[in-house]
Amino acid sequence: MTLREIFKNKKYLKIFGVFVLLTSFFYLFFKNLKHIISVWEVPVFSVFEKLKFSMQAFFAVNDIKMFSVLLLIILFIFSISLFLLLIYVLFKETKKIQAGKSFWGLFWIFFSVLGLSCASCGIGLLVSTLSFLGLSSLINIFPMQGLELGYLGVIALNVSNYFLLKRLKNPYTCKS
Repeated sequence: MTLREIFKNKKYLKIFGVFVLLTSFFYLFFKNLKHIISVWEVPVFSVFEKLKFSMQAFFAVNDIKMFSVLLLIILFIFSISLFLLLIYVLFKETKKIQAGKSFWGLFWIFFSVLGLSCASCGIGLLVSTLSFLGLSSLINIFPMQGLELGYLGVIALNVSNYFLLKRLKNPYTCKS
């Protein structure tokens, strides 16, 4: 099964759209969680005002000023959504995922999440780990201040997508 065949199927196209929306939701939620929590800590706001300001904080994307950061976020959202769709299609085709085959997909997701971050917001695990060790300024040695790690994560995720597509071409064959 090729990517073209998958996206010709309207059911899979709708599922991909749902995955894009869910991934976007989780990205916005975790990116803006600190601001949402701070809104609820203000005692002078009514519950209605807290809900209103929480929604504004949830959808805040005004700190994305560089095109390369926006491109990275879009690539990550679409790559992770494609990965989830391919896992779903593989599951539907084989009715079960073998443990050895799903390990590499989960490994590449973890690797991509390690790299997907910007030095300013620290949403990725790599930046958080480096800052915990007191080494977060090492990100500044990169020409794009660590954005390269995010692109490396997207590449790793798409490598996983490639292997999943390769597996989908013949899902009924055991390749142990």
